[in-house]
Amino acid sequence: MKKTKIAINIIKGVLIKSCIYFTAMTLILTAGALLFAQDIFSPNTCFMFAMAALGAGVAVQVFKITRIPAVSRHIAFFILLYIDFFLVIVTLRHYTATPNTTFFLSVFFIIIYLVILGIVMGIKSAINASANKKLKYEKQFENIKIDSEENEDD
Repeated sequence: MKKTKIAINIIKGVLIKSCIYFTAMTLILTAGALLFAQDIFSPNTCFMFAMAALGAGVAVQVFKITRIPAVSRHIAFFILLYIDFFLVIVTLRHYTATPNTTFFLSVFFIIIYLVILGIVMGIKSAINASANKKLKYEKQFENIKIDSEENEDD
């Protein structure tokens, strides 16, 4: 019963986040389409955006699993977001028609991700360092005195 509730909460979290991401992507692309007077929406486009949003929702849920080591979570999160990024690029292939543009966008995505990761990890490190400075050291063991005369007899 407990595992069922956990699974339902995970699925609910993925779906809610996916809906939020899909809405955000749709609003951004609608604004871009209106700005550039382009019609970029088709059933295939909406389906690919929905799959990318679903993948982003899964990526966030994977990132929240605390049983996985932090490095593994970051790697899995990056891979899932990169796959989502490619879904969006493939969907908008008429804007990224050349391999050079696709490569440039991929490198740009990786650089932006690494910069943001570095900033976040630096902030977390600073917070942890200041929290550790505030902790007072408490001795775990009492001082043990060894009599030198007893050791000499043995």
